[in-house]
Amino acid sequence: MVHINPIFPYYGYVPDKPPSNPTEGAGSAALKNKPPAISRELQADILDIKKAIVNPLERLGADVNNLDLKVNNKYPALRANDDFSAVKTALGALSPIPTLRRINSLPDSLEQENIERALGLSALALAHLPGDWTEVKLAGKELTQNILKGKPIPIEAKMYEYPRYFFKNTFMKGLPERFALIDTFDKTLFDTKVGRGLGRIFNVEYIRKPADSMKYFKERGIKGFIYQFNGKTASNIVGKVLQRIPLLSVFAMSALEIPAIIRSARVEGSFMDKAKSVTKQLCKSAGYVGLVLGGIALAGAVLGTGAIASLLAIGLGATVGLQASRELNKILDKVIT
Repeated sequence: MVHINPIFPYYGYVPDKPPSNPTEGAGSAALKNKPPAISRELQADILDIKKAIVNPLERLGADVNNLDLKVNNKYPALRANDDFSAVKTALGALSPIPTLRRINSLPDSLEQENIERALGLSALALAHLPGDWTEVKLAGKELTQNILKGKPIPIEAKMYEYPRYFFKNTFMKGLPERFALIDTFDKTLFDTKVGRGLGRIFNVEYIRKPADSMKYFKERGIKGFIYQFNGKTASNIVGKVLQRIPLLSVFAMSALEIPAIIRSARVEGSFMDKAKSVTKQLCKSAGYVGLVLGGIALAGAVLGTGAIASLLAIGLGATVGLQASRELNKILDKVIT
C-alpha cells in the first residue's frame, strides 16, 4: 500500500514499508511503472519555496482579516449592512469638490467591509489636498474675474490640455525629482505604449508647446508641455482622456483592490466555489477602477472647458462612473452565484 507524499503530492509516492520480495504482488512490471520517490534535497527545496511564497501569502490573508475584525470591533458603526444611502447622496452632490470626489466610494467600501480601500482612498485624498485646493481657488478666480464680470473664459482653457500627473500638486511633488524610478512612472496613459497604440488607432493629432510659454498656464503653475488636439472630434476626445488618467492612479487604485481579491479566495467550499468567488471579485475590481477613472477622464475631456466647468464635469463623471460600477456589481452577483 502506498500513500501520497504529504510535502508535494505530484512528485511521487512513498511506500508504507518496502516489499519483502520484489517479485511479490503485481510483479516486477508494477515496480517499474511506480513513480520514483523524490530525493531529500528536492523535498528541502520544496519546503523552502513554501516558506518563501505560500506562508507570506497566508500571513497576508490573515492580516487582512485581523484588520477587518479590529476596525469593526472598535468602530461598530462601520460594519456592513449599515445604511449609507444618505452619505452616498451627499457625496454625489458634493463631488465637484475634488477632495470629496476622491472619497465618494467610501460608503461602498464600508458596506463591503473593504476597510483597506476605505483607508487608502482617505490617504490619497489627503495627499492630493494641496493640489485640489489649488483647483478650487482657480475656479473661484474664474468666477470672480470672468463670469461675474461678464468676461469670456480665456481661450487657452478651451484649446489646450495639460497632463494630469499623480504626484504633481501634492505634498509629495518632490519625489519624482529625487527618484528616477518614480519619475519614470509619474506619467499619463497618453505617454505609455497602450496610449500610443490607441493614438495610432484613433489617429490622434496634436501640437504641443511648453506650458510656461503661455501666460494662462504659467500663472497656474502648470509645468511641462500643453497639448492642442486638432484632429476629428472623436480623436480629440481620446487624446484628452488619455492625458487625464495618471498611470500611477491606475496602479494605486488597483493595489487597493488586492485585499478584497485575497478575501474572495478564502471563501468556504470547493475549488470551483473559490474560483467563481475570485473571478467575480476580479471583475468587480476591474469595473470599479476602469469605470470611475474612465468616467472622470471622459467627462472632463468633453465638458471641462475652464476651471469651473472642469470641476463640475469630473464630479459628474466620478458619480456616473461609480453608479455604473454599482450596477455592474449587481449584475455580477446575479450571473456568478
